[in-house]
Amino acid sequence: MTHATTGKTPLSPRLADDFEGLSIALAPRETLASPLVIHGVFRIPWPEADRLGPSLHRLLVLVVNGLDRVTTVAPFREQVLFPDDETPGRAGRQGYFNLDVRALTGPLPARSPFARVSLGPFVSNALPIEDR
Repeated sequence: MTHATTGKTPLSPRLADDFEGLSIALAPRETLASPLVIHGVFRIPWPEADRLGPSLHRLLVLVVNGLDRVTTVAPFREQVLFPDDETPGRAGRQGYFNLDVRALTGPLPARSPFARVSLGPFVSNALPIEDR
């Protein structure tokens, strides 16, 4: 996997029909050396999606917090994206993403690390993440 990809996977979170915002899930890891991958999905309602612009993936920000530091990265800011990376629907625009956390942020904070993803005013659930 490259550090950040678009597209739905079998590990992508499922959304309720009325869900708005972002949801993320941590992929299972076979060993400590396995990549630490977050799978996510967003559904942004039309008025907000239109205000945010043509490429919502470009606005995603991964935030990794710990007691000793915070790391932020915009994984899709400089990446080539295509119109079909997002799907328009009745409720808004939806897209999937997959992030290799360690590859994007470097070593995790040493104490109580967790990850979130934001997109404009929307913030995902918080995921505890461990690198051990």
